[in-house]
Amino acid sequence: MQEEQQTTAPLNKPELSKANRQKEKRFFKSTPISHTIYYLLISFLLYQLVSVPLPFGEYIHGRSLTFIIFFILFVGIFATIAIRFAYKSYQEIMTPNVRIGSRHVNFKQVFKVFAVSLIAVFGFSLLSHLVVSTTENQTFLEKSINVNTAVGFVVMAVIVAPILEELIFRGLLINLIFKDNLFWLPIVVSAAFFAWFHATANIPQYLVYLVIGIILGYAYMKTGRLLTSILVHMANNLLATFGFFLSLSALDEVLIVAAEIVVIGGLLWFAEKVGLNGENKPQELNV
Repeated sequence: MQEEQQTTAPLNKPELSKANRQKEKRFFKSTPISHTIYYLLISFLLYQLVSVPLPFGEYIHGRSLTFIIFFILFVGIFATIAIRFAYKSYQEIMTPNVRIGSRHVNFKQVFKVFAVSLIAVFGFSLLSHLVVSTTENQTFLEKSINVNTAVGFVVMAVIVAPILEELIFRGLLINLIFKDNLFWLPIVVSAAFFAWFHATANIPQYLVYLVIGIILGYAYMKTGRLLTSILVHMANNLLATFGFFLSLSALDEVLIVAAEIVVIGGLLWFAEKVGLNGENKPQELNV
């Protein structure tokens, strides 16, 4: 009997290891499809409700102050609801997740990735502006913005949109669908959806947003902090908004991006010399 047990026991091990290998080869999580659709669909619909007022920019032009105040309150309430739902959903799906976990934050790495991503997204945005014609998204905004909607547009573009889009495309989409040990596949797929959401007019415009989405996804995945990609996204939209309202020339934008690269490069050098997280302790003074 002992010999039979010894001969049969090893036979089960290859089967188990084969099953484990098959599981490891899977790219996608076994999250119920209903959960995935619920989180993504509701977040996306709420975001669309927040974006609804933008096409009515011409309609509210010249309206009474009371109407404009109620209009702004409507947008603010839905923006708050949308961000709260997306963030709560993100927290809920990340609770059992090991992608972020409770590891110690390496501020030096986060700062480096943030700076490099910022330079990359600024540089590519500028290059695309010089090479690619005005995007469909920008043309739509030019028709919708006036004196009454300018403030709301800035808040939406610089604050609300980056937070919601990063929560949806990076936070929810990546962590609901893809396994935690993957890196580039979630980045590229989330960037593809991000680009599809922003530009479907032609391939060059789609590629612009695709590359920006890849940079944002890299910032998130490399640091494990959604705040990193949100800040890069905010900075990019702030620069775009700045150029939009001031009607900057291509040369002006080149100079602005060059100045930003110099400043960020200086901060990187400072972080390397001084050190963050206590990695490089200051030398004691000889007295």
